[in-house]
Amino acid sequence: MTAANNAAFGRLFLFRGSRMQDQESTLVIVKNLVAWLGVAAGHVFSSITLSNFALTVTSVYGALSAYVLMRDKILPRRKGRGS
Repeated sequence: MTAANNAAFGRLFLFRGSRMQDQESTLVIVKNLVAWLGVAAGHVFSSITLSNFALTVTSVYGALSAYVLMRDKILPRRKGRGS
């Protein structure tokens, strides 16, 4: 690339001198924070096994299904008969 092309590229992408270095430093910090948060989350959730997770999700789904069934099918019949 020629000097004019480099200058045009710099203006186009707003990379001017130390600003590019600041952006790179910020990006490196963000990447490291994401990695450390992932490690921390892994330690917190390491005691949860796949079978325990599946049992919990199935229980929650079953409870919500029972609630929706009662709300939509059983409770409207009671209201219709009594009133």
